[in-house]
Amino acid sequence: MRSKIEHASIGLLITVALTGCAKEPKTATILPAKAQSYVADVPVPTKFNLDETKSDSASQAGRRNVKHFYLGNAPILAVRNFYVQNMPDAGWQIIDETLQNGVYTLNYRKAEERCEIRVEKIPAGWFKPSTQIRATVRSPHLER
Repeated sequence: MRSKIEHASIGLLITVALTGCAKEPKTATILPAKAQSYVADVPVPTKFNLDETKSDSASQAGRRNVKHFYLGNAPILAVRNFYVQNMPDAGWQIIDETLQNGVYTLNYRKAEERCEIRVEKIPAGWFKPSTQIRATVRSPHLER
């Protein structure tokens, strides 16, 4: 026969198991930046990599036209927060932001240049990245 202490201990263990312990969030609210981004003044979250098959860029005499695609697994809101936090540190000023059909679009300005950051979920299989960032930088007079 079990003692009252044993019953109390078992009851306590069941209560702890059912309520669980406080857990830290699985993802940070602001993602860290790569130490070296692909474009000097456009930050990229760590664990996001350039999709070279879709990306292109051109530059001449201080003007540039960049369209880069980055792939990773962070939630789109965390990626959006990353750009809201980090783009001003790179000298970009926010013009506007939209959320439409689960796609965040942030538009920035720096001098004559414009930068659009588009963050969205994409279809992915097992172990494939499911969040895509499209960073487009345009200088006037260098349109392609």
